[in-house]
Amino acid sequence: MAAEIRWTPEATETFQSIIVWLEQQWNEREISEYPEMFKASSKRDIRIAKITAQINLFYKIHKSENTIALLSFWDNRQDPEKGSSLPL
Repeated sequence: MAAEIRWTPEATETFQSIIVWLEQQWNEREISEYPEMFKASSKRDIRIAKITAQINLFYKIHKSENTIALLSFWDNRQDPEKGSSLPL
């Protein structure tokens, strides 16, 4: 049986501060204006944007619709062989 997760007030606050930091330091403008500026993956139209040393964003360009789909934020410390799958 899986253990219940309990968030302490400090854990909630520090998690929220990371979200706020990401929103302040990184915005959608770069991808929106220059969608092909980040590294291409092995899969067609999927690109990888390095957000921080620990976090990559995988996104897909839909040129026919003029849209960009944010697929996944990946913690680079994760082992892709242990259940989580990269969108590649």
